Amino acid sequence: SPVAVLGVGGIGFLNLGTNLPDTTPPVISVSQTPLPNANGWNNTDVTVTFTATDDTSIPICAVDTYTLTDEVYGQEVSTYCWDAAGNSAFASHTVYIDKTAPGLIMPSLASSYPVNSYVEFTFDTIETLSGLTSLSATLNGNPISYGDWIVLDQLGTNTFTLTATDYAGNTESQTLQFTVTDPLTLTNITVTSETS
Repeated sequence: SPVAVLGVGGIGFLNLGTNLPDTTPPVISVSQTPLPNANGWNNTDVTVTFTATDDTSIPICAVDTYTLTDEVYGQEVSTYCWDAAGNSAFASHTVYIDKTAPGLIMPSLASSYPVNSYVEFTFDTIETLSGLTSLSATLNGNPISYGDWIVLDQLGTNTFTLTATDYAGNTESQTLQFTVTDPLTLTNITVTSETS
């Protein structure tokens, strides 16, 4: 293109030409929808989009968009992009997807216990992909730990709750209920009398 040049006789124009070689590759940007959580995980399908820009032409990419549905620890997707001059660029992106909540192993409890029974609470969880971030257990709203022996002194319905959450944000919660009774309490007694 013409460029203005200031000389002794005034301003002139110098034509530098337009056939300078293009040696700059395209610039590739990557976006992910939805974004990962603070732990770097997703618990839904993910769309990855590659967008290329170039100063002199409209670049073409081998793959523009990926839709990822599989539960995988670190699935890498990539693409190459070229401009009109044949310059190429490469970009990749890694996605972590876990859609499955942790599995819970509940304690083995009877449906009913006499008051002041001494019962051990054992429980566990199964998490095979993103990893476990929290496991909490409560009895009637009070926290308990694995292997605790508890004196059952609350008459009536008792509720045990186990909740687990993984790094992808999947949460599973289950409850068990059992009854605590007082054997010394007399109920449903029918009194009959005999007359002669």
